[in-house]
Amino acid sequence: MAEDEKLTDSEEYVNRGCGFLEKRDYDQAIAEFNHAISIAPDNASAYFFRAGVYSKKDNFDLSIADFGQAIKLNSNFSFAYYPRGVTYAIKGDYDKAIEDFNETIRLGNNDSMVYISRAQVYAAKGDIDLAIKDYEAVLSVEPKNEEVKRMLEEAKRKQK
Repeated sequence: MAEDEKLTDSEEYVNRGCGFLEKRDYDQAIAEFNHAISIAPDNASAYFFRAGVYSKKDNFDLSIADFGQAIKLNSNFSFAYYPRGVTYAIKGDYDKAIEDFNETIRLGNNDSMVYISRAQVYAAKGDIDLAIKDYEAVLSVEPKNEEVKRMLEEAKRKQK
């Protein structure tokens, strides 16, 4: 089978897996992603989506490994850095979480959630000044974001 055909077949299983993911049938979704990977082991999206399912099942080590594999296969796959960073944060590995959030931003994903997540990790580490800087960055583009305003005020209280 030609490489293009393998990838096409693999993508069909990825699409099926995503369907099961939407239905919250996580075990079947994993089975579909596993099949996609067995057909095309270089399919980064199969690892990415399977990682997401592992996160939903609280299997954070497998999730981190799969996000890592997706990144290894496509180093510019910025979509994988952010959720891996969130997963590291859940596990309490704040330094790795910050590295992944920084890489997400470096690759051009400037979504507010990346800055909010990084700020929360900075705050959890006790780096309040850096947390405040990220909250203020979000408010500079979303001045009416009440939740971020609340987080900023809380960080400022901790700073004193």
